[in-house]
Amino acid sequence: MTTLTENSLEESFLRINKLADQGKISQALSLCKKLFLDFPEHPRVLHAMGLLSYRSGDRDAAENFLQKAIALKPDYVDAYFNLGNCYRHAFKLDEAANYLKSALDLDPYHYKALSSYALLLLKQKKYHDALVCCDTAIAVNSRKPEAYIAKGSILCLLYTSR
Repeated sequence: MTTLTENSLEESFLRINKLADQGKISQALSLCKKLFLDFPEHPRVLHAMGLLSYRSGDRDAAENFLQKAIALKPDYVDAYFNLGNCYRHAFKLDEAANYLKSALDLDPYHYKALSSYALLLLKQKKYHDALVCCDTAIAVNSRKPEAYIAKGSILCLLYTSR
């Protein structure tokens, strides 16, 4: 087995991302597992393992890897964000809220975390808070559609519930 260096780690992440973007999740996961053998406590490797595990359908492994990434790097905003989304998609709303709030505590202008948190608040029927979150996300990045979509969903629900 060849031991990878930090320089080749970045190159490997580029290949993993390219494979994942092409929908070749099993190949990306296989390459990431090789990285994991050389860097078992590297937060970015653990984060990638979590994302790829989630995309391959293994939510338990995804949660485990993302939790380990956070334990090793407590300020890893994207790990909090992605773990929050894992929980949100599994309808574990309290856990999702905790991790998405943590991501926003670390970076109040994290557009994707704001948009995901707005959707979570929508599921919890906290419409006013969800709208505020959407407006903040739109103020942060008005070119991305996620917050507009969430805001439209909230406004439709409010309008039809009259």
